[in-house]
Amino acid sequence: MKARRATAIVLAGLIVSMPAAPALADAGPREPDWQALLDKVVDSGAVAAIAEVRDGGKTWRGASGKTRMGGGEAATADGRFRIGSVTKSFTAAVVLQLVGEGELSLSDSVGSGVTVRHLLQHTSGIPEYSTKMFDKWGIPKERFRTWSARELVAKTKGLPREFRPGTEFGYSNTNYLQPP
Repeated sequence: MKARRATAIVLAGLIVSMPAAPALADAGPREPDWQALLDKVVDSGAVAAIAEVRDGGKTWRGASGKTRMGGGEAATADGRFRIGSVTKSFTAAVVLQLVGEGELSLSDSVGSGVTVRHLLQHTSGIPEYSTKMFDKWGIPKERFRTWSARELVAKTKGLPREFRPGTEFGYSNTNYLQPP
């Protein structure tokens, strides 16, 4: 019998303390209670947890916790969350899975001497798109605006390469954008 494979994405925001979470592994062969698992993440110290689980053609979305530390509204699966760079870990994990499956290589070129490895390791030298998106206090100028990848890449136009690929480390959100 072929095993079913469900994909679960759980984002825990504003984590106070997060112990190793064996919940998914402990779910066993039965259908997990996804809401109970999210509640367990919040009970373990996260302010909020949201998840999307995809299994074949079925999708389940859920949330647990509050929108702010110390109170606030209940978190919802379709709510807006500032998760910052948490998604980079998920993206890197998927890229490494594709490498493991032989779909791509860390040495594959993405252009101008930059490889997949450079992007994942922040050694590409590609300029950071957010350089001019914050005011002098570090607050986003357009806090609730949704930007397309094309718009973000356009923000790097005219900015010089920060260094030659592979020669230095330079954290860059641009490394994790899907090309327009």
